[in-house]
Amino acid sequence: MTFPWSVLFQPAVWLVAALSLGAGWLGGHVAGSSAARLRCDADALRVEVQVLGQRLATIDTALAADAVRAVELQTPDLRNQKAVNETPPNDAACLDRAAAGRVRTVR
Repeated sequence: MTFPWSVLFQPAVWLVAALSLGAGWLGGHVAGSSAARLRCDADALRVEVQVLGQRLATIDTALAADAVRAVELQTPDLRNQKAVNETPPNDAACLDRAAAGRVRTVR
């Protein structure tokens, strides 16, 4: 059995071959571009995750510094409160009657 070489001269055969090659090329092109797009998206997400990790580390550092600052600020307040509590009461009037009258007339 020999190959019928006359088939090669049929326009329909050339059309089918061209369409097959075109479909194969187009499929490869679409697959390649989608793979490239996915790779680009993955790289962008990797960078975004890294940036967000740095932001979280910065926030953690700020929170730790704020906690230390809050403890440092609370210590003088406790000392001041202790001094206030240890101050003896003063039952004497701060102004005599004449001075109180003068202050009352100021408006």
